[in-house]
Formats: sequence, C-alpha cells, structure tokens
Amino acid sequence: MSRLRVFNGVDIVSISDMGKLIAAGGAYFLESTWTAHEREYSVGRSDRLATRWAAKEAVIKALGRGIGSIDPIDIEVRSIEGVAPSLILRKSAKSAASLLGICDWSLSMSHQGDLAIATASALGETND
Repeated sequence: MSRLRVFNGVDIVSISDMGKLIAAGGAYFLESTWTAHEREYSVGRSDRLATRWAAKEAVIKALGRGIGSIDPIDIEVRSIEGVAPSLILRKSAKSAASLLGICDWSLSMSHQGDLAIATASALGETND
C-alpha cells in the first residue's frame, strides 16, 4: 500500500553576508554554486543570489540531508518574472529525491531588508 508524504525545508540567509562570500569567492564561487540560468536571472544582485541560496538549503533540508551531501549546483531555481519559481534537480539532488519517492515540489522565496528566506515542500509517495 502506498501513501503520500510531505517533506518540508526552510532557510534564511543574511544578504550582506552572502555579498561578502560572493566578493571573497569570486567567479569560482558563483559558477560552482549557481547555474548559468540563476546567475543570468540574478544579474549579480546579492539579494537574488541569497534568496536562491536559501532555496537550495531549503530543498536540501526537505530531502533530509545536510550541506555537503548534496551539491548546490545540482539544485536550480528557475525564475520567470510573474510566474512562481520552480525547481530542476540534477545528479545528487535528483537521486536523493528519487530515493524518497518525491514527485512534486512547491517553492516560496522572499527577501526584505538584509534577509532572504525560502521554503521548499515536496510531495512523495512511499510504499509501506
């Protein structure tokens, strides 16, 4: 018999701290953390990059994992102005989601002042 499970994750990030990390890490940090789509959408804005970082962390938490067990570049936040954000999972993230039977995601992101926040919820089907 299968049943549905909900997986949730949340993360909050200091935008100024993320800006410092980006400045210190340079191009290597940007390219190893955010996909080309994410970097293009964010146009170098620390608030947008921090919000996407929070989303990646929220997804990792929803997957029941910790940072380091899933490569952040394997989680892509797809953004189109006026449309709810969506996720594309690759490699380590896709594998972890598959093991949990996750079939759908919902993502919410926001930023205000110096804080960026994201929540990720996933729906999975388990066989018990």
